[in-house]
Amino acid sequence: MSKIQRGYKFLTSDMRSMHGNAQWIIGKWCQHDGKLEICRSGFHASEDPYDSLQYVYGPRWFSIEAKGKILRDKDKFVAREMRIVKELPTKRIAVKFAVACARHTLSKFETKYPEDDRPRKALEAAETWIQKPTKENEVAAEYAAEYAAWSAESAAEYAAWSARSAARSAAESNEIEWQRKQLHEIIKEELKNF
Repeated sequence: MSKIQRGYKFLTSDMRSMHGNAQWIIGKWCQHDGKLEICRSGFHASEDPYDSLQYVYGPRWFSIEAKGKILRDKDKFVAREMRIVKELPTKRIAVKFAVACARHTLSKFETKYPEDDRPRKALEAAETWIQKPTKENEVAAEYAAEYAAWSAESAAEYAAWSARSAARSAAESNEIEWQRKQLHEIIKEELKNF
C-alpha cells in the first residue's frame, strides 16, 4: 500500500477541477492516466492550507488524500491518484482568518488613523456573524465591511509600505508563519464543529 499524502484543494461549484477534467465525489479515488507534470497534468493540491489559498479557482475547499506517484513543487504537488475527503466550511474559515489577520494589524492602522473606527466596527460586525450566522448579522457585516472599504484601501497602502520597508525581513517571514498557524488553528476548530 502506498503512502498517503494529505493536502488541500479548491474545486468549482459543480465539483470539478480547474480544467474540468475530473468530476469529484467525496471519498471516491480518481486516477490520472497521463503524464504527471506540475501545473500541466495530473491532480494538483497543496500540502499546507495557506499555500492552497494561492490556487483558488472555485468556491469549494476540500481536504484531500493522494497516493501513487507524486511530484512536488515549492507550494503544491501533483499526484497520480487523489480523492477529496471532506469539504471545509469555506466562508466561515475565510471570515475568521480575515478577522484574525485584521485584528493582528488593527493597532497599526488605528495608530496612523486614530479617528477612524470603521475597520474596528467592520471587524466587530464580522465577529458577530461568526458567533451567530443569521442573515441579519450577515447583512450588517457586509454593510460594515463596505462602509470601511476606503479605510481598508488606506490600510493596504500602509501594509504595502510596511512590507517594502521590511524588505523581506525576518519580521515579514514571522508574519507569514503567524498567518499559517492561525489558518491551521481555524481549520482544526471548524472541522471539529462542522
